[in-house]
Amino acid sequence: STDKVYFTDTDNYQIEGFPTTVYNLSFTPPELLDKKIFLATRENEYFAVAQLVFMLMMPGKTPYADGSDAAPRDLIRKRNFPYAMGRFTGSYVLPGMWRMTWSHLDSLRGSFYNVFHRNGKFSAPQDRRDVGYWESAVKHYKEYLLQPENRDSLALYPTTFKKEPGET
Repeated sequence: STDKVYFTDTDNYQIEGFPTTVYNLSFTPPELLDKKIFLATRENEYFAVAQLVFMLMMPGKTPYADGSDAAPRDLIRKRNFPYAMGRFTGSYVLPGMWRMTWSHLDSLRGSFYNVFHRNGKFSAPQDRRDVGYWESAVKHYKEYLLQPENRDSLALYPTTFKKEPGET
């Protein structure tokens, strides 16, 4: 198609009952981190899809990158999502553009928080959101961006926090 973008996962393959033996750590869900060989389920892949959407919206940043020196495997295992959501404060995001970018993601923030935080509604494998959910969430965000009052969120790298009524 000339008007659609497709992503193909080509770093490993799993065919029927033959497990993958090579995987990209960044896209591996917490429950598979300590396994050398495994058969990934759809729910495991839904974690990777959420990760991809996060990395597209937070250009190149992974959900658990928190500015510490901790190993990526440990960050994923702890599922200590560093970004704040409502009354839930983030654990540790360096001051600067990532917090600003996060502030502009509107409804996607809740979706990401609920998948990546250890206490999130969608963090358990059986509760993860599927591809259709993420497609709908991104379309909803696009509609949000097209509203005149949200034009300040169009910048790929915002230089200010999102200004919301009643927030300081």
